[in-house]
Amino acid sequence: MSGKKTKQKRKVNKPARKSNKPKRSRTWAIWIVAILIIAILSILAFSLLSDNNSKKHHKNTASLNQKGISSCLKSPVFPLKFGLKGPFAVDLRQNNESMGLKIMEAKTGRTIQLPGWKKFGYLGLYTLDDRGNIYTSPVPYVSIDINPPDQQNKILIVDAKTGEMKEYMNL
Repeated sequence: MSGKKTKQKRKVNKPARKSNKPKRSRTWAIWIVAILIIAILSILAFSLLSDNNSKKHHKNTASLNQKGISSCLKSPVFPLKFGLKGPFAVDLRQNNESMGLKIMEAKTGRTIQLPGWKKFGYLGLYTLDDRGNIYTSPVPYVSIDINPPDQQNKILIVDAKTGEMKEYMNL
């Protein structure tokens, strides 16, 4: 060997450098807490707003009932003559097998349809008056073959006592 001594580098244990990156578990915990806080605040805001809206709704409902808007409606009496028991529903569902007006017993689903009602074709929305008369109008369904445009300009009435449907007004 030669007289030269080779210097060997000695490894010195250095303390590990501190990383500026936060630990993952700590980051996840912060996110979870933030989401929980947002959820709690959202629920609180929703409950406060819905309380205010429901109070307004109850106030409006009370005033409507006092003025009698819904109390002026009366059910027709003719379904009783055909064996239906109240309350009744007006069935204006449109499909290929059924057109015209039907009266349905709400509890059992039994229906009646008087013979003259189909001749008016498919019918649209309806309303009742304080005597129980039903008002409706013809509307097209799929095509205008059954209810042509010149037949759609009328209002029909179903008499509350007899159930007879006839033209009430031509517009």
